[in-house]
Parts: sequence; structure tokens; C-alpha cells
Amino acid sequence: MISRDVTTQTLIGDLYLGRSVIYADFVGYDEVAHHSGPERYDALDTLRRLDRDIGRLERAAANAPRPYRFVVLSDHGQSQGTTFEDRYGCSLGELVRAAMHAGRVSEIGAARVAGEESWGYASAAAADVASEDGRVGRALQRALRDRREAGQQRAVLTEGGAPGPAPARREHETALAAGPGEAVVLASGNLGLIYLTEQAERMSLEMIGKRYPDLVPALVGHPGIGFVLVRSDELGPVVIGSDGLRALQTQIVRGADPLQPFGASVRWQVLQTDSYPHCADIMVNSMWDPQTEEVAAFEHLVGSHGGLGGEQTHPFLLYPSDLPAPADPIRGADELHKLLRGWLAYLGHDAFADQSPGPAPDGPRDSLLPGCDPDG
Repeated sequence: MISRDVTTQTLIGDLYLGRSVIYADFVGYDEVAHHSGPERYDALDTLRRLDRDIGRLERAAANAPRPYRFVVLSDHGQSQGTTFEDRYGCSLGELVRAAMHAGRVSEIGAARVAGEESWGYASAAAADVASEDGRVGRALQRALRDRREAGQQRAVLTEGGAPGPAPARREHETALAAGPGEAVVLASGNLGLIYLTEQAERMSLEMIGKRYPDLVPALVGHPGIGFVLVRSDELGPVVIGSDGLRALQTQIVRGADPLQPFGASVRWQVLQTDSYPHCADIMVNSMWDPQTEEVAAFEHLVGSHGGLGGEQTHPFLLYPSDLPAPADPIRGADELHKLLRGWLAYLGHDAFADQSPGPAPDGPRDSLLPGCDPDG
């Protein structure tokens, strides 16, 4: 409450100063919805208070020394459901630990913590990483160091056409000797990230199958998991479910397509995730019930976001109808950023002149843009 009031008052002060571009985050609804549910009384009451604050800003803008336009956006929605551990009696980390049979598994993000989103497990991780004796710290430090050095070595190969320096390989061998069989499991809503830290590069499906033959089958065979994303030496990025497999680049489908319940355009999102340089060895998406719209978060949150399934993949963008509408549906933060810069250029901000989308088309236009759904 205090934070929102301070933010609103600061914005009003900026309006009266006539600042050209003003941006602020209102995080209260997201936090309350995580712990109460996105449509529960507490969350909706917070949303009503946010509406009143936006009304205050609109009234203040009427007395500002220059005209203002308001753009309101949400970068995601939230999906509700009983958590993975409450449903099945074990956490994702415990499932991974049982399937690996050997080695140490450190789990971050599943603790029953309260407070603002991500703070509990982020602070716990930071404290452990800061400790030289922390098991999670050693595993994460090795994973980050090896992946960073491997990335530098791959960059040398790409740019110079010659093998990279030897130290990355020596560090990799040191990591193997220091702690083989370690894994770090992180949770982000109903998305789980499994990092196998015994080598610098991302492990392929075939390598995981040789080293931990029960790991992927245990994951995809669990009723609380919808699919996993892994990289195959043979097929490239693949999505595997309990009844089938889909190769994302070649569009090969064997058995039932695990992505079919999530919509035809979801392939783009999953490929984007696979392309990130620090994509986990195994990305895990929980179950999703299309009848109840429920997911099973790997964190202890009633409402969650981070994976696929339900309203979490439905953001919105509310903007004045006199601004040019985007020609195509917006996919992801990069395209949204370009649109916002284009609107600034359209409104005469010289710093963004090369981004202008051109004059607004004729005719009425709905100012609520559901097309900003990252599903496309």
C-alpha cells in the first residue's frame, strides 16, 4: 500500500514537472494474486485500488503543463491451481533426485516462503552462493563459470575459425573431478529448470539418456508434468510428453504432439526459450487442465506464471486509440519494445525518430489489444 502510494505521488510530481516520458511499475496485484489467487477477493480489491490510482494520475495529467497519453500494460497473466508438491507429495527436486539415483540435487524456488515474488528463493540462493561451503553455491558457481567460459570459447570458434583457449577445458575437467552428478533445480511458477552441472555445455537428450537413463522417462511419465524441452543431437530442440514427441525445427511428430493442447502458435515461444544461451539442460512444464484452467506450480504459489497453460500467457496492452495500431500481433518483449519506441517517435520525440510506425490508419479501432499475447 505504502509503496503504491509513493509510486503514484512520484508520478504526479513528474507530471507536474512536465517530463517527456514517464514509466512506473505497479506490482501489488501480482504479489497478492500469487498468494491469494488472481480472482480472489484480496487480489481484486488490490486491482480496484490500482484503478483508482490510475484515475488519480489521469486527473493530475489534466493540470500538467503538457498533454499526456497513458499506456497500461501487463507482461503476463496468472494461472491458478494446487501446487505440484501439494498434489503429488514431492517437489520437482525430489523427483529429479530419485530419478538420478546418484549425485546431489540442489533445489531453489520450492521453499514455502512468503513475500514479494522471487524474493524468498532469490535471497536464499544469494546467501548460499556467497558461502564457500554451500553445496548450492559450489554447484551454481561451477555451472555459471563453466558455461560462461564455454560460451567465450564458442565465440572464439565462431569469430576466428580457430580453437579457443585451453583454460575452459581445464576448468571443465576440474569441475568434473570436484562434483560429478550434481544438478540444480529451479522453479518459476509452473516452469522448472534442471541444470546438470557436470559439463559446461548443455547436455543433449542422448547424453542425458546415457548418464541418467531414468531421468527423462521419470519426468515425462509423471502425471504432474505436461512436457519437457531438451536438445537432441539428432533432431535439435524437442518437446517430449508422456505419449509423444515433437521436433520443433523439423516439425516431426512421433505419437501425440505434446504442444497440441497449448495452441498452434506456441511453438514460437518454446523455440525462443531453447535459443537462450543459458537455457537449462531440461526445461519442465507442469500439467495443465484445459477444463479447469489449472496448472501445478513448482513453487508454493496459488497463482503463478512462467510456463505455459491458462491465463498466464495472456497479457494485455491498453493504449489511446489515436496511436497507430501494430500491423501484426506482438510476440514477446522485443517487439513490444519496438512498438513503444515507435509510438514515442510518432508523438514527436526526436530520439526515436527512426522508429516511427507512420500515420494512424483511418477508421475506429479497439484500444485494447489482445494481439499482444506472446502466443502470437
